[in-house]
Amino acid sequence: MNGEIVRTIPSPSGRFRACVIRTTVGALRVEVERWTEEWVPGYGKVAEFWELATVGTTYADTIERAEELAHEALRTWGD
Repeated sequence: MNGEIVRTIPSPSGRFRACVIRTTVGALRVEVERWTEEWVPGYGKVAEFWELATVGTTYADTIERAEELAHEALRTWGD
C-alpha cells in the first residue's frame, strides 16, 4: 500500500474493513481487507493479519465519495 490511510471503516462483524488511502499524488483509493488467521493442525494459530480482499482499484475525488464507495464495497462482501 502506497500512501496514508485517512479513514478505516469496519464491517459490522469486524471481519472486513475498508480503507480510504490518500496516495502520494493526492488521489483517494479505496481498498477492502479481510482479517485472516492461519492455523497449523496440532500446533495452533501461527499468524493473523489484514489481507487485501479487493481485486482492481477504486478511486474517488472527495473523501465523502470515497466513504460512500467504501460502504458499498463492504456491502458487496455480504458482511
